[in-house]
Amino acid sequence: MKAGEMAASGQYSSIGLNKSLKKMGLNGGLKRPDVVGIGKNGTNRIVEVVSPRQDIGGVRNKMSDMLSINQGSVGRVVTWVRHLFR
Repeated sequence: MKAGEMAASGQYSSIGLNKSLKKMGLNGGLKRPDVVGIGKNGTNRIVEVVSPRQDIGGVRNKMSDMLSINQGSVGRVVTWVRHLFR
């Protein structure tokens, strides 16, 4: 859903689903966020969607780590999805 919004905006030169940060040209090696958008204006977006089996705190820590080594990137942790599977 978020990847579709990003693609429709035209603001990203490339969008990756479950691809490593390294493969997308960012720092962070093999960390694999759910969605990565490489911004045409230099601002990259990283999105993590928390599934029912994932710990929200752990996902937030992962996001903090990814953002700290990719200055100028913005991130979002989506938590509402986990409520769909209750």
